[in-house]
Amino acid sequence: MHTKIREATSRLGVERVIYGSGSPFGHPAFEIPKVKISGLSDQPLSFILGKNAAQIFRLDTTLKS
Repeated sequence: MHTKIREATSRLGVERVIYGSGSPFGHPAFEIPKVKISGLSDQPLSFILGKNAAQIFRLDTTLKS
């Protein structure tokens, strides 16, 4: 639920929330829009949809193609 995403960021902080599709029951094509309509601005969305996971998994986000 998109309202729970906003609630989680309010209670825990944006740096403690990461995107999860709920796969195999939820497809990213339907789940990502729920995150985007949660009412959060672009910066918190970028953390939830990628930056937090990149930090947890220590991914190099500076790679260039």
